[in-house]
Amino acid sequence: MFCPNCGRQIPDGSKFCPYCGEKIVEVAGETFLKQTKEKSSTGRRKPKKKLLIITLVAVFVIAVLFVSMYSYIAPILFKGISNSYTEKAIQEISSTQPSTTPEKSISSAVNNLNIAVKLNPKNIEARESLAAIDAINGDMGEVENQVNNILKLDPNDEYAKLLKSLLSEEGKP
Repeated sequence: MFCPNCGRQIPDGSKFCPYCGEKIVEVAGETFLKQTKEKSSTGRRKPKKKLLIITLVAVFVIAVLFVSMYSYIAPILFKGISNSYTEKAIQEISSTQPSTTPEKSISSAVNNLNIAVKLNPKNIEARESLAAIDAINGDMGEVENQVNNILKLDPNDEYAKLLKSLLSEEGKP
């Protein structure tokens, strides 16, 4: 007997072709292929549900990996943008005298620095600038928060060490 799909000789009474794997049906001594795959009206095979499920699972896994790796990927992806926000904020503040810097410029600078930190949480320069503005505004709790974040990123940062020592002296009676 011969496989009607691949044409190779197969043992009589075989239910499947050992070469191509197609299911074989024998009716009145003649062999036929049993249609196991559903075809559309165009003659193309319909996608299998299993393949669709595997694809969806793969997309989900990639999305979960991206979300979990975001804190590592974001600084790389957004470093340039984050730095430009930091530079813009520093220019806004340094372009005028500290005593005459309008509230709008400081507010805009703080917004730019916050955006820079959101885009790149490892942007030490933006964090240092935020700590300086918070110190000027008297928000020592936020200064300490920024200093702690800076020291987590770079334990040897001299600016953060100086602010830390000033904060600890301020709390002494």
